Amino acid sequence: THQIRVHMQHVGHPLVADHKYNPILVADDLRWCQRHFLHAYRLRILDAGTRREAIAPLASDLLDALAALTLESSFCEGLEQFQQSGSLPTDVVAQLVASLDERPSNPCQEEAARVRAQRREELLASVRGNN
Repeated sequence: THQIRVHMQHVGHPLVADHKYNPILVADDLRWCQRHFLHAYRLRILDAGTRREAIAPLASDLLDALAALTLESSFCEGLEQFQQSGSLPTDVVAQLVASLDERPSNPCQEEAARVRAQRREELLASVRGNN
């Protein structure tokens, strides 16, 4: 796990509740998650020519940690604020919106994809309206 922790910190996304690689936010993290938020959902190995797979659902303490979270703002809302303040040119906003990945990336895939698509359309509409 150490290598994962180092690499995640290096790319600017340190693990939740990581004392060593996320010392600035660890106190806040520990209020809602009592341990590193690192989980291997699936492990696949080749064992003497036989492919084996183990699946481990998210532990109840990590499920509780997720349940404690609320969304304060989304990426699209941040873009809207920059665009409305004039800090970000309309063409840059449009490029960023166009680059948004439409593929689902969480367990609630269909809902997440629907919300992303809706927010993308709302942002595009606001950019078009300001031209």
